[in-house]
Amino acid sequence: AFRDCLRSFIPNAFVGDFLNIRHANVTALKELNVAAKGIKSLEGIRFFDALEKLDCKDNKLTV
Repeated sequence: AFRDCLRSFIPNAFVGDFLNIRHANVTALKELNVAAKGIKSLEGIRFFDALEKLDCKDNKLTV
């Protein structure tokens, strides 16, 4: 679900099913709203070095 959200926000950063972590849209993204998207994992969030604000409320995230 997280990958699908990312694909809808930054489709040009994907090559097939793979996120290009060096793409400008990944390295420069400052805000991401993925609230209430049915997400269970934020795997891959670590690649967003410029991220300052993340809204991930109302998902199925676990520690």
